[in-house]
Amino acid sequence: MNKIKNSKLAENTIIIITGDHNIRSVLPYNTKEVAKYKNSVPLYIYLPEHIRKGLIVDTQRWASHYDIMPSIIPLILSDARYFSLDQNVFDTTKITLYYYSINDYSIMHNEGLTDEQAVRLVKARHTIAACYFNTIFNGIETGKLLEKQK
Repeated sequence: MNKIKNSKLAENTIIIITGDHNIRSVLPYNTKEVAKYKNSVPLYIYLPEHIRKGLIVDTQRWASHYDIMPSIIPLILSDARYFSLDQNVFDTTKITLYYYSINDYSIMHNEGLTDEQAVRLVKARHTIAACYFNTIFNGIETGKLLEKQK
C-alpha cells in the first residue's frame, strides 16, 4: 500500500480490500462485548485525496459487503443510476442506528433495531434482490419466483 500511496497511482486509484472471514479461530469470543465481532470481516478502503476530502467515516456502525458499491459509486459516478438495496457508509444524512450487517448465519445490528426487525430487513432484501435479478437476467416471472422462496 505504501508503494501505491507514494506513486502516481495514488491520484486516481481506489483500492478496496476485504475478506470473507476474520481471525475467529484464533481469538476467544467469550464475552458479550466481543461476541458480536466473531463474524466480522476486515474492510480497507483507500481513496485518492481529492475523493476522500470531506468524507466522514463512522467506524462504529455496522456495514456489509453489500454496502461497498453503494458507497463508492456516488464518489466516482455522481450521476449514475444503479440498483442497490443497501447503504452508502459515507452518507452522514442517514441515522446510523438502523444499519445492520449479515454474515451467512448471523445478523449484527445496533440498538436502533430489534433482532426481529433486522431479520425482517434481511429477508426483505433477499426477496427483492432475487425478484429483481431473476426477472432481469432469467426472465422468470416474479410470481413464480416468490413461490420458490416460500
